[in-house]
Amino acid sequence: MKEKINIKLNKKSGLKYSLISGDKNKIHINENFGHNSIYGETICHGTNVIIEFLKKINFEKNNDVDNLNININFLKHTSYNQLIEIESSINTKGSVYRFYQNNKKIIILKVKFCNNHI
Repeated sequence: MKEKINIKLNKKSGLKYSLISGDKNKIHINENFGHNSIYGETICHGTNVIIEFLKKINFEKNNDVDNLNININFLKHTSYNQLIEIESSINTKGSVYRFYQNNKKIIILKVKFCNNHI
């Protein structure tokens, strides 16, 4: 089954996530620092992108979160205030989610459902 989902994060949500997570890396929250970085802007926390996506699809409610393996590959940075499009491929063994921004693949999230608990 394939499905498309969209999310968008803004700088306010990034600042809130910074306070909650304790990740105060200036690349995510300081305009001057971000502007002078290799990205030329402040960028989203990668884990915030993943968490917002998982919340949107009600992942914890719909899955046995104690019985899975997650692999995240951050390929490129994610910009605030720009649409993030997620394509999913889901089957009985697991799911693959591909995140795109400006037609560039930015994240690959793989979730494998395990048969036995560790």
